[in-house]
This record gives sequence, C-alpha cells and structure tokens, in this order.
Amino acid sequence: MLKRTSIITGGNRGIGRAIAEGFARDGFDIGIIARDSDEISNTVNDLTEKYPDSKIKGYICDICNKEQVEAVFNEIKKEFKQIDVLINNAGANSRKKISSYSIEDWHLEIETNLTGTFNCSMAAYQHMKEQSIGHIVNFSSIKGKEATSSVGYGASKSGIIGLTKSLAKQFIKQNIYVNCIAPGFINTGMTKLLSSDELNEYLKMIPIGRVGELEEIYSVIRFLTSKDSSYIVGSTIDVNGGYLMD
Repeated sequence: MLKRTSIITGGNRGIGRAIAEGFARDGFDIGIIARDSDEISNTVNDLTEKYPDSKIKGYICDICNKEQVEAVFNEIKKEFKQIDVLINNAGANSRKKISSYSIEDWHLEIETNLTGTFNCSMAAYQHMKEQSIGHIVNFSSIKGKEATSSVGYGASKSGIIGLTKSLAKQFIKQNIYVNCIAPGFINTGMTKLLSSDELNEYLKMIPIGRVGELEEIYSVIRFLTSKDSSYIVGSTIDVNGGYLMD
C-alpha cells in the first residue's frame, strides 16, 4: 500500500517547515515546493535525517507560473505515484503602508498569495480527481478578515477565503475536500519582526494572552486532512487565540 503523500508550498521555513515535519512524523511522504534552493536542501536533509522512513524531496518552483507549477506537480506524481494532500502555505507580505506601497508590491502579494494558491490547487485537482480523493488546505490570515496596512496582502488573503469556497463547491464532486485556515499571530519569523511594543499591543487584543505555536497550526492541518473532518467543506477555521472573536 502506498504511503500518503503531501505537498507543502513554502515548506522550507516557518509554518510550512513545521507542517512538513508534522506530516513526516505522521508517516507521510513529502514534496516541498519553494523558490530558495539552499533552504529547500537544508530542510529536506534535516527532515530526512530525523524521519528516514519518509521520502522527502524538494522542488524549485515559482508558484505564480502556471507552467512551472504543472510541470512540478507532474514530476511529484511520477515520483510518489499519488498526491493526497496539498497545503497552500507559500505567501508574500510587503508589510508596507500605502505611503510607500507600489504596483510591484501589489503584484507580488496578489500573484504569490492568490494566483499561486489557484495555480497549485488546479494542478493538484488534475491528479486528485483521478484518485477520487484528496485534501487541499489554503492559508488565509486574520488580515484577510480585518484591515491591514499592506493592501495587496489583505486583499489576497481575503480572496483566498472566497477562492476556497468556490473550489470546494466544485471539487467535492470528485471527493476532494478544500478548506482554509486563518492564523493569527504565530511564533514565527514574521511575528518576531514586530517590536516588543507592537507585540505587547497585539497581545492585549488576544484573549488567550499569547501568540500561537507552530504545533497548534499543524494540529488543525492534521484534522482537516483526516477522515475526522469528513463533513467540513469550504470552511475557514480561525486559529488566533480569540483575536477576532465575535
């Protein structure tokens, strides 16, 4: 019996790397997609050493490029024989306010976050529909639900929620589950860019009183890609410690 295979975009660092490690720990074979060849090699080598029973391979790809994405997914299917899970984690955030924001920043955020998610989802769909089973989890953000200074980031993360619903409604006909998570402040490099004053102000708005941990993101991913979530389709799950609690 073939092992389940998961693909993680942006799996070379931060949340993506933690997800890749979680899947490897759970016995999956892993395909990691990213742009940085050195970081991919380091991640693949580290995880292979820790989890020798899992096949873990890295793939250089610009997810904004439809042809590159299709070629890489075909290569992954050839290597692993099946594609069971896709995690659309890769993203870009200029972190710029409108006074210094450019059309180039807009294109980077929209194309990486929204178009990239669409390209990878469609490429995965072509293979998953042949298997009549699959799980896709997209990454939005709390900034897809509230105003943020980087307008393209906010627009793209909001768009991902709508894209998730539209794809889910059609893909479920082939037993492919599409859902989304919207993380809040998680203990990663991006959060560490905040000054202590900025972080303290945000912590005041988080009812649970702390930032989230990487394992708490993977726990939701594990659930959404398992049989336990068999009646959840097109949903966006908040993982933010109550930050956006209604």
